[in-house]
Amino acid sequence: TEKEPIATGDCAIIIIIIIIIIIIIIIIIIIIIIIIIIIIIIIILMMMILYKEEEEEEEEEEEEEEEEEEEEEEEEEEEEEEKEEEEKEEEEEEEEEEEEEEEEEEEEEEEEEEEEEEEEEEEKLD
Repeated sequence: TEKEPIATGDCAIIIIIIIIIIIIIIIIIIIIIIIIIIIIIIIILMMMILYKEEEEEEEEEEEEEEEEEEEEEEEEEEEEEEKEEEEKEEEEEEEEEEEEEEEEEEEEEEEEEEEEEEEEEEEKLD
């Protein structure tokens, strides 16, 4: 049972085919790795974009809250000013009332004095 030797040309063809297959496999692996890297980069970019959007939303919310707080403070200040004005008006009214009362009292006193004087004169006449 003798084995027939493989021809040198046949060996070379088989080796070339194996090398080509290995090169194709390596190219496929490199392509897959590149695709994976691209996918990872895309995911990272998406995460960054989402993070930035969240930050912007948070900033907008904070700005809105600050604006609301400012508006509330302004409203409170306006209310305080209104209260102060009302108090001033009340004080002025009270002062006016007091002045009127004083004037009335003075008039009454004058009338009483006049009456007394008249009575005294009548008594003198009598």
